[in-house]
Amino acid sequence: GHILSGDKIDLSCADFVHPVTNINACEILGGLEVIVPMGVRVQMKGIGILGGFDDRSQGQTVGAEQDAPLVVLSGCAILGGVEVKVNKSVPPVRVVQ
Repeated sequence: GHILSGDKIDLSCADFVHPVTNINACEILGGLEVIVPMGVRVQMKGIGILGGFDDRSQGQTVGAEQDAPLVVLSGCAILGGVEVKVNKSVPPVRVVQ
């Protein structure tokens, strides 16, 4: 978590070894930006109190396989924000079995 500051987690070029990636974020007067590639499913379980817990990745999970990697973002944002964005400039995630 952060107080009075911000951070970025860029998963654009990540190798998703496990089917589920959990990120727990608590932002107070700050912000967190999580960047994912196309083809990754995102589930938001956070709450915003005078802040936002936004998922701007809508549409990127369209066409994502059921076995596609899942990023679960949970926590809280108090007078701050947590958001997810899609990096469309990198190749989409492929599930190799």
